[in-house]
Amino acid sequence: MAGRSTYEELEQRVKELEKEAAQRKQAEKALRESEEKCRTVLEANPDPVVVYDKEGKVIYFNPAFTRVLGWTLEECFGKQMDVFVPEEDWPETKKMIGKVLTGERLSGFETHRYTKEGNIIPVSISGAIYRDWNGGLVGSVINLRDISEQKRLESQLIQAHKMEAIATIAGGIAHEFNNTLVGIIGNIDLLQMNFPDDEIISKYIKVMKASSLRMVDLTNKLLAYAREGKYQSKIISINDVVRDTLSLIRHTINSSIQVETDLPRDISDIKADLTQMQMVLSAMLSNASEAIEDQGRIRIITREEEIDEEYAKNHSGLKPGYYVCLMVEDDGRGMDEETRSKVFEPFFTTKHHGRGLGMAAAYGIIKNHDGWISVDSELGKGAVARIYLPAVKVKDKEKETEGNRLQRLSF
Repeated sequence: MAGRSTYEELEQRVKELEKEAAQRKQAEKALRESEEKCRTVLEANPDPVVVYDKEGKVIYFNPAFTRVLGWTLEECFGKQMDVFVPEEDWPETKKMIGKVLTGERLSGFETHRYTKEGNIIPVSISGAIYRDWNGGLVGSVINLRDISEQKRLESQLIQAHKMEAIATIAGGIAHEFNNTLVGIIGNIDLLQMNFPDDEIISKYIKVMKASSLRMVDLTNKLLAYAREGKYQSKIISINDVVRDTLSLIRHTINSSIQVETDLPRDISDIKADLTQMQMVLSAMLSNASEAIEDQGRIRIITREEEIDEEYAKNHSGLKPGYYVCLMVEDDGRGMDEETRSKVFEPFFTTKHHGRGLGMAAAYGIIKNHDGWISVDSELGKGAVARIYLPAVKVKDKEKETEGNRLQRLSF
């Protein structure tokens, strides 16, 4: 009986061990599947993800980390990633690490990180620690979202709001100037009428009138910036605008500066005020020539472009559609980002003299023509000013031509 009992106990124990082995095998399979799912999720994540051990050493990068930041897992495995934290961001980063290690989940922490190439990009960081089966700290998982595009769009929006606010103020000042100038110029004309033969008075009247007319020009530029100027739009050729404007102002550009044009014949027309367009191009050329300190080159280029939704989304104020593009390139000293961001502000100038209203007026004029204007530049690399104006459709052009013909017949 004792032998039988021992045999049955052994048999029972074998069954229990087989059951435990089967359960362990099933658990291992489930763990492998879970790990595979986690890896699939991490590798499919468009944001960079880095996994650290409890000592802060890298044990995993997802492909997005390499794509965005440049480092591969082979380069950094078992190492700490101090190298990609800019010095000025270390204090906040240390606080973030401390919070994560205490078990606090982190979300939306904005800071900066270096790429392998040495560029600094803004990132939004989310992260948490992970533990073993016994609750012990194993490491941390950190998600870094590149928010460069978001920051760029935010900057564009802030700049657009600032420009609108300044335009409102400029418009109010211009109207006040106009009201005052009407009285001043009117009285100057009366003086001239009452003392036509007085040479001394005429001499002073001439100076006063010249100063008043300069103020009128200043006021008109302020109104143009505020998008309140008077416009007489008609269908015109952008290439003709370039040629006519160059013939008027070429003598004002330093003779050591070479001016080149690239004006294809098959460019669509635009509907715009000719005088205002000449003012815009004059401002762009003046800005370009002033950036060239000695010898240099300015290129004026016209093109026809289709703006798609993706491009328009990344350029605030620009709508999808067909446009005529006018570009003015120079190889001058260029501008840093701070200077470039202020180029359309009234009275902003990099010169020691001058009123700095030309580009501000150009901004208002182009906006009032449902267009878009920008300047791209880097220090030492020149600048490119671009304007986009809606291309006139053939049907619209035929309608206006027919309207003009009927108007002439009616006279």
